[in-house]
Amino acid sequence: MHTLISTARLLFVPLMILIGAHLALPHAQEAPEAFRLLLHILPYAACAIAAGLGIMFGQGRVVGMALLLALAYWSVTEVNALLPGSRFEAGVLFTAVTTLVPLNLLLFTLLPERGVFTRHAVLRFLVVALQAGFVTWVIAAERNDVLQALAFNTLNAALPWLHLSDSAVVALVIAVGVLLWVVHRRGTPLEAGALVMVGALALLFGRAGVGDAPEAYASAAGLILLASLVFNTHYIAYRDDLTGLPARRALNQRLAALGRNYAIAMLDVDHFKKFNDTHGHDVGDQVLKLVAARIRAVGGRGKAYRYGGEEFTIVFPGKTAQQARPYLEEVRETIADYRMVLRGGDRPDAKTGEKKRGSGGSGRKTVQVTISIGVAERTREIRDAEEVIKAADAALYRAKKKGRNRVAA
Repeated sequence: MHTLISTARLLFVPLMILIGAHLALPHAQEAPEAFRLLLHILPYAACAIAAGLGIMFGQGRVVGMALLLALAYWSVTEVNALLPGSRFEAGVLFTAVTTLVPLNLLLFTLLPERGVFTRHAVLRFLVVALQAGFVTWVIAAERNDVLQALAFNTLNAALPWLHLSDSAVVALVIAVGVLLWVVHRRGTPLEAGALVMVGALALLFGRAGVGDAPEAYASAAGLILLASLVFNTHYIAYRDDLTGLPARRALNQRLAALGRNYAIAMLDVDHFKKFNDTHGHDVGDQVLKLVAARIRAVGGRGKAYRYGGEEFTIVFPGKTAQQARPYLEEVRETIADYRMVLRGGDRPDAKTGEKKRGSGGSGRKTVQVTISIGVAERTREIRDAEEVIKAADAALYRAKKKGRNRVAA
């Protein structure tokens, strides 16, 4: 689960883009004509660039989100063009887009990445196409009964400024609520961006008939998608997929930015090969996730990384080896005191598994996991970070020789 600080960090840039668009909107009328023309095509341009990059990076979810945002902007501009003459067509189109786009955006965000030109991706795009076909049929067949069934406006009596049907409000509330939970639990930059994009859509729909509001909020949504794609690509490249810890590339970048005083600890899972040989690689993965979850919470401003295999690294900026040692001992003891329940094919969900582990399980086999740790600090003799890592590795080897499950400095 993310802390409030890490959640706020994920949301910061998308929120700044949306707030910037909102603050700039009153000044759009005063802008030169050339800028106003650019503002009309900016949403399409941002979505096209995001979709193009999504295709290049194999990010089918991003391509789907870009198409949804472009569809939402086109629909709102089309509704404004239809009014006041064709009220039925405008009503169907506006009710459909304000209800379906947030739900489809939520769907694309929650589903796992399956690429762009794959069977799974085609099925997702087909679902959106079928919805568009249904809306087209309702308009062509003049099915006023369908519009009346969806376009309830009971909330407008209490909130006359809302300008949205009840179905649209429900869709937006569901999308925001689910994405808030996802972002706080395990969110990535793409999911955080999707949350703020739903907020931009709410403003886009709610102020659809106000001056340049559709252009401003649709542009903000497209730029948020672009920024989220960039941050998410960085996140994937610098994050270890199994443990969720920053990976070796992130560690190398951190080492290059360290100051004069720091300590580095190298951690190794004891008898890890035995776990794999005895219980299989699935259990080995469970062990690595367990260790990663515990060392992620290390104190002393330590930052944990996955070094590779069963090895992990913790960097302590501004600390000596002796100052870092109590925090390392605490992590080592926490892991050694934990009894991990082996999960089989009938593995419980996370919450049930946590309860069983806390109560000693229910007849399931448990194993003890221990780690050995070596820690070293930068000195006059050992100035380079790679040399400090080698010294920490040598200390780790000594901890192993002395019996494992211990810290050596």
